Amino acid sequence: QEREDRIAALAIEVNVTLASGRAALHKAEIAAGTALNQMLAMGISAGEVVEWCASDLTVKDVTRLRRIADTAAYPQAPDEKVVAK
Repeated sequence: QEREDRIAALAIEVNVTLASGRAALHKAEIAAGTALNQMLAMGISAGEVVEWCASDLTVKDVTRLRRIADTAAYPQAPDEKVVAK
């Protein structure tokens, strides 16, 4: 019984740790997307953003991160349809 209790406690620790990591990653992606939106609002292109960031960020990543930030800023109602921008 002690072994099973320890295994159950470790399983809970794994799940809590992974959920915390996902939440932290989501928060970081929202912050990055918000910064990207601000950069693009200053008139530079997505390609230029990639150059400025000087990392392995791609134009596709820029699009994805901006979408995450936009979704966080303007959450969609459950019955509302997404309209392409």
